[in-house]
Amino acid sequence: MNYLIRKNMIALISLLMVTIVFSIADAQTPAERFVEEFDALAAYEFGMSRAPLQRISEVVRSAIAGAPDLPYTAQDLEGLLLVLIEQDISTEAKSFICRMLGEIGGTASVEPLAKQSVNKDIFSDVLVALEQNQNDEAAIALAALYGNAEDQGKLAVLAAIGRQGNPISVQLLALCLDDSDPAITVAAARALADIAVPKACSAVIDKTMGADQEMQVLLADACLKCVAALPDTQSDAAAKTLELFRQPNFPTHIRLAAISGLMQRQPDRKQAILLEALQDENAALAHEALMLARENPDAGVVTALAGILEQAPPERKVPLLAILSDFGDASVLPVIMKLTDHEQPEIRISALQAVGVLGTAEQVDFLLEKTISGPAREQRTVREVLARMTDPEVNARLLDIATRSGDEKQRIQAIAVLADRNAGEAAPSLLALAARAKTEIRQEALRALRTLAPAEMLPELLGLIMPRTLEPIRDLLPQTIAQTASRIPDSLVQADAVIAALNAAQDKEVRIVLLEVLGLIGNEAAFEAIKSYPDTTETEVRRAVVTALARFQSPEALGELRAILLTERDEGVRARAFSGYISALRNATDVALAAIVPHLQTAHEQAKSTAERQDFLAAASQLPSLTTLGIIEKMAGEGDVSAEAAQAMVKTSISLIGAYPEVVREKLEGLITQGTLSEALAGEAKQALDFMNRFDGHIMSWAVTGPYHEVNVSADSLFSHEFPPEIDADNADWRIMRVLPDANPAFAIELDRVFGGEDRVVFLRTKITAPEATEAVLEMGTNDGCRVWWNGTLIHALNIGRPLTPGEDELPVQLAAGENELMIAVFQQGGAWGATARLVGKDGQPVTGLEYRPAVNE
Repeated sequence: MNYLIRKNMIALISLLMVTIVFSIADAQTPAERFVEEFDALAAYEFGMSRAPLQRISEVVRSAIAGAPDLPYTAQDLEGLLLVLIEQDISTEAKSFICRMLGEIGGTASVEPLAKQSVNKDIFSDVLVALEQNQNDEAAIALAALYGNAEDQGKLAVLAAIGRQGNPISVQLLALCLDDSDPAITVAAARALADIAVPKACSAVIDKTMGADQEMQVLLADACLKCVAALPDTQSDAAAKTLELFRQPNFPTHIRLAAISGLMQRQPDRKQAILLEALQDENAALAHEALMLARENPDAGVVTALAGILEQAPPERKVPLLAILSDFGDASVLPVIMKLTDHEQPEIRISALQAVGVLGTAEQVDFLLEKTISGPAREQRTVREVLARMTDPEVNARLLDIATRSGDEKQRIQAIAVLADRNAGEAAPSLLALAARAKTEIRQEALRALRTLAPAEMLPELLGLIMPRTLEPIRDLLPQTIAQTASRIPDSLVQADAVIAALNAAQDKEVRIVLLEVLGLIGNEAAFEAIKSYPDTTETEVRRAVVTALARFQSPEALGELRAILLTERDEGVRARAFSGYISALRNATDVALAAIVPHLQTAHEQAKSTAERQDFLAAASQLPSLTTLGIIEKMAGEGDVSAEAAQAMVKTSISLIGAYPEVVREKLEGLITQGTLSEALAGEAKQALDFMNRFDGHIMSWAVTGPYHEVNVSADSLFSHEFPPEIDADNADWRIMRVLPDANPAFAIELDRVFGGEDRVVFLRTKITAPEATEAVLEMGTNDGCRVWWNGTLIHALNIGRPLTPGEDELPVQLAAGENELMIAVFQQGGAWGATARLVGKDGQPVTGLEYRPAVNE
């Protein structure tokens, strides 16, 4: 800013400040600070800091809002900006001042702004400032600008006049309607439509009605907007205009708007107008008119739609059916039901869905027939339709069909739909069917009772385990009984009735079924009953005991299976025990690694045949550890399972690339070098080695325990609870935390993909060996909240939902010489769930010389 301008600005601002009492202690007065902001504004050019401009903007808006204790009024600030805009300052600064004057300017701003219009670089900014000014002087200035503008400038001024919306501009705009340039005519019409006073709208309508077809199309949007603004006293003129625009010689969107307007203006003709549109030769218009029908759901419209449904072309039948379905008028059902046999599948399905919405119990028989006679897709659709029907009499009708003699297929479908509808009142009748109907009816009734049987029905279901009549329902009864027992509120007694029945049973087959039920119930009482079941010479019963035990995922169950495996003399039972043992191991992913390792060794030793060794390898690769890796490596030399061992070796190694990176690197590189891997396995091994190079110093060597959760308790509330690792970390159920070789970023621990679920917490734990004592910073991020312990001391807690941002938390820690321990609890509030962590020095780089290992004993 030159010296003279600055001097004048200081004088003006100081004059504004004469009423302000300045504190002697202030280093800088408000006037002086504001002078600096204007200095910066005057010198502002593109690329410079916008902070001073932002501060001026804030003061301007505060003044407009009437903020108290502000030393400047809006008029004061307007004056300052007007002084500056007339000076020799940058285009960018003038553009900013225009924007400020648009917000704060009054009549005083009009002439100075208009003068700036000669600057083409800020012409559009001047227009915006003037259009925001609601004074008549601004409207007059815009009119003057129009007279002096050229080409596109005129169009821009007309648009600004319209947006300003001042009625005094109507006369000028009306004159512009007769301009020889069609673009000016259209722009003037749009501006008049924006002003929307009766005089403006009449001018546009009159111009349109007298124009040729080509101009009418150009003026249509503005004219339709004007018609919508006309008062009721001018309904005749509005209707006449709308009738013009709904004629076939106009584009579809214009016709549709006119039709909608006519329906609003002439409600007594609504149905007739809509019916004409729905039957119009213009397929696009007829299709779009369906939306108008949806918005006008009176009885007459429904009747009209039903009347054209049968004659409508196929592509319009589906949306017509959807609209009629939404209207909920059952009077159209006869027409709709005819279309359930249409030759096109999509139309049949839409019609069936509409029947489900509009129909009652009277349509149940009709729909059930469709569940057994139509194509598979339509059968599924009808099942879904029947499940959603709202008529309270539907269940009674379905139950009547299910229990009467007649078409067996329909009866089966009726029973299935009762289960879909969760029709609990049907349970007693279904129990009777399960006891003494034909085989397929009994079976379907039992399937339905899995969903519908109340806990009180458990004794009756147990009574179905009768030797003479058991065979047809043998495979279905255990699951149904177990599901029913699970509805007993007190989980401690859910198995009691089954245990009592087992103790009283004499028949072998009955005992086998009850043992299977206990395995499915799966609680502690059931396990104890199976474990303590008396020794017997009945081979089938011993097999049933083994099978039931294999369903439990606990160290105790594994111990029982191991004992049977080591002592059983019957080869068939031993084979079943081995299969159950392997199955239990494969599913024991939540059991502590220390408890699993001995069983891995036993299973390896007891694998007698090729098939058993293959089963062992499949299970072992699900339980990654150094022990597992060692066993698999030994088996790689066994010819009959070498291929499976190689695959298990690679899979297990990849799971351990975080926990034991050096060991894994050696194993994978050795396998690649040997050249014995298939091309696909070698590719996986190479990708894993490349993946390890992207850890960027992050801690990947973790033990994990959990997830811990409680019924109906959110993660936010779980944060205040105490969990086993916090009480006794060494004795928690730690396992190796698997690394996913496609994690993004590579060093992210993606808990959601490993564990899933919501409202839960897992604990991660690692041991860190440092060669010497040193200070470090633990950089970590979690999604969501976390608690962090360093060498047993809680150093950080954050109960929050947040995305995973590596390094978001920076925690100073003291590394002791020798072994250190880090434990993190990561809470899941929903969505993604993960963590990252690394130790860095003062330079922000990972601390070197540290060794990590998962805090877990094998």
